[in-house]
Amino acid sequence: LSYCWGGDQETRLTKERALEYRSGILSTSLPQTIQDAIHVTRSLKLQYLWVDSLCILQDDPQEKAAEIDKMVDYFKEAEVTICAASAKAASEGFLGIMAEIRYAAGPFELQYRCLGGELGSIQLFQEAELEPEPIAARAWTLQETSISRKTLIYSSNQLQWSCLETQVRDGGPSKGGLMDTRAWPGRTEIPSIQGTHPLPESNRYGCEILHDWHLTVENYMSRRMTQPEDKLPAISGLAQRYKAGFIRAKASFAERREPVYAAGLWTCAMDSSLLWVTVSPAVTRPQKYRAPSWSWAAVDGPI
Repeated sequence: LSYCWGGDQETRLTKERALEYRSGILSTSLPQTIQDAIHVTRSLKLQYLWVDSLCILQDDPQEKAAEIDKMVDYFKEAEVTICAASAKAASEGFLGIMAEIRYAAGPFELQYRCLGGELGSIQLFQEAELEPEPIAARAWTLQETSISRKTLIYSSNQLQWSCLETQVRDGGPSKGGLMDTRAWPGRTEIPSIQGTHPLPESNRYGCEILHDWHLTVENYMSRRMTQPEDKLPAISGLAQRYKAGFIRAKASFAERREPVYAAGLWTCAMDSSLLWVTVSPAVTRPQKYRAPSWSWAAVDGPI
């Protein structure tokens, strides 16, 4: 499950509750988003559902760090990732009534006589721009859905299926389409849920992969993060995926050095990696050391 916590979770796995939870958890005691995810899992005839707040000891720093390293495998190897895109908090759920569709113009209904002589009607309208979904503002979820092979995205207006081969919708607004050609091949985006689609492995030139990494970091740095110390861990899985691409494209770099990931930057292209700039002078640096000053991970805010 990829979702927004929306604050501290009252129902979460802790050392004190571990024994109690092993004997069973009353599903009605869980936040609505998790209840909805259980319903979807059962509907898909799947046996297991992985939820971070219930599968990771939240008060054990050592286990938490170890499990964060494994999260890449959890999402990559999952049968499907359920993306609760429309819920800004775990208490909200994502299977409720869909948001009302807004129009920039119309709809206007016009009478139309069909070829068989029957009198029908057609509607003309222009769709309004969709508001960004809450999931697109959470830092952790960028990695979760990008690494997943198959994703069910429950947005405010429609259900979407996204995998490495295709993307389909069950209707609703049709805004969106192919992403900028600079992005990964085969990857499409809908503006309201940007960054919620599987990220194919790339066989392109190193400079193109590097540019894609910079676009990914820009997206990531525009998102919110509850725990500032998670800045690098929350994107480490994506870094592993990009490193594999850099290794395949190593020959395209001038110095042909082995790609080393250093606090969010790549040593095989350090000159261009250091050219990041903050978008606003209001961007701050954390009081507690988190990364070297030359790394974008050392600031909070968009770059």
